[in-house]
Amino acid sequence: MNTTHSPQTIIGCIRIAFYRVLRSLTVYATVLRSLPPRARILDCACGIGIHSLALARHGYDVRGTDASAGMIAEARRRAALEGLEVEFAKCSWADLPKKFTERFDLVFVTEMRLAIAGHPKRPSPHFAGCGRC
Repeated sequence: MNTTHSPQTIIGCIRIAFYRVLRSLTVYATVLRSLPPRARILDCACGIGIHSLALARHGYDVRGTDASAGMIAEARRRAALEGLEVEFAKCSWADLPKKFTERFDLVFVTEMRLAIAGHPKRPSPHFAGCGRC
């Protein structure tokens, strides 16, 4: 099997990825502008906390969850390095309603995570106890 791709194919893939990221950033900015200051955000499957930390830098009250203890440890380490207050918790999708009983202004799930979380118009039942979103 030949896995070599032409430069044109690679450039085309990069271009598509760039436009998808740009479209996502536009949507994120629109949603975030609609939130009140210090809005409470739950970042599901946060990994090493890249989005959680970015949201905290902008003044949001963020909780980040991931099923991987290693990812949570790294997210906590990064938050400490920046002096950011973000609560990170090891938590599976199924445990979200038990872990977080408070309400959130936004439950943040990026496009890549939707494969796990479900369709945006029919979210996973694991989000049922997680507030208004």
